This record gives sequence, structure tokens and C-alpha cells, in this order.
Amino acid sequence: MVFDIFKRRDEPFRAPAPIVDMYQSVTPTVSLTERLAKDLDILAVKVRKSGNDIPTAVYSKLRIIDDVLRSLLRYIAVQGCSSEQEYFLNAMVTDYIPTTLDKYLQLSPVDKGDDKPSALLLMDQFDKLEDKARDLAQMVRSGAVAELSTQAYFIDARLADGR
Repeated sequence: MVFDIFKRRDEPFRAPAPIVDMYQSVTPTVSLTERLAKDLDILAVKVRKSGNDIPTAVYSKLRIIDDVLRSLLRYIAVQGCSSEQEYFLNAMVTDYIPTTLDKYLQLSPVDKGDDKPSALLLMDQFDKLEDKARDLAQMVRSGAVAELSTQAYFIDARLADGR
């Protein structure tokens, strides 16, 4: 019979594997914290390469922000955080910080420098970003404390009932 070349009649029918499963088995997954750590690495290289064009105080501020965010990423890798906090952290690392820096680096050389108004404006923006990074770190850590407190409450309630 002509159709025998396509399927043997004595073999049971097997459905093809879903495309999603095949894709997942081939593509390794990268966690948010790993991806953002790599994005911070790329940003750090850019900051070092552009060091002569970045005001000294801003360069130091970027190092501080990097330290805060890396510490937060290490914490989140272990403890986790809410999706809203992940979204804000992702936006900070992939948009707010690099875009702010890029806008400054695109200025003409006469508009850049430690004593220029643009440097003060840039420093003000990175001060705000540092504050937001610290606020986010505090929110993530206090959220974990609140969860622990809630868990302790339920354990106390359960043990008090004698169950």
C-alpha cells in the first residue's frame, strides 16, 4: 500500500512533542538576577571606558549605585521578590541608569565637565536613582521580614489550637 511508507500499521500513534518543550530543552533559561548582573557588567565597562567624559562625583555615584544593585541582586537570587519589584529593578538597570548616562555622554564636549550645569543635573538624577535603588532594596528586605512575621503568626496560631 502507498501509505505504508509514511506509517506502519503495527506502530502505535505518537503525538509530536509540543514545540514549547523542544524549545525549552534546547535553550537554557537565564534568571532575572543573572541577566541583570550581566547588564550591570556591561554598564560598568561602559562607565570605565567613558571615565574621562563622566564627572568625578558622578563616576563615584555610579559605583555606589552598582554596589547597591549588586547586593540586591544577590539577595533576590536567594530570597526572591515580587513581580512589581522585579519590574522596577529591571527598568532601573536596563533603562533608567543607562539612558541617563547615554544622554549625558551624547552632549558636546563643551557641555561636559565637573563644573558644568549638565554635571550638576546629571548628579541630581543619579542621586535620585541611588535613593530609589536603596528604597527598593529596603522594600525587598522588609517584604521578606513581613512574610516571616506572617508565617510566625500562623505557626503560633496553629500551635495554640493544639493541631
